[in-house]
Amino acid sequence: MIKEFGALKSFVHTPSIDPSVRPVHQKFWHSAISLRDEIPAELRWMESDGITERVKSSACASNGGARLCVNLKDVNKVLTPER
Repeated sequence: MIKEFGALKSFVHTPSIDPSVRPVHQKFWHSAISLRDEIPAELRWMESDGITERVKSSACASNGGARLCVNLKDVNKVLTPER
C-alpha cells in the first residue's frame, strides 16, 4: 500500500479556547489485541512522515497515551468557533 499525504508546512492552527470551560479528560480506550503491534508502527510512520507530532501533554487529553480514535464532541465545547 502506498501512503502519501500532502502537507501544509507553513501553517500552524491555533484554536481559540474558552477559558471559562473546564478541560476535558476522556477515559482511556484499550485497543484490540490484534492491533497492539500495528498501532505503534503506524504512529512511528506518521511521525516520521510529518503527519503527526508528539505532544508531551495537553489540558484536553486522555491519560497522556496515544489517541487514535477520539470523540471530539466534549473537546469542541471548549473551542471558540472561528467564522
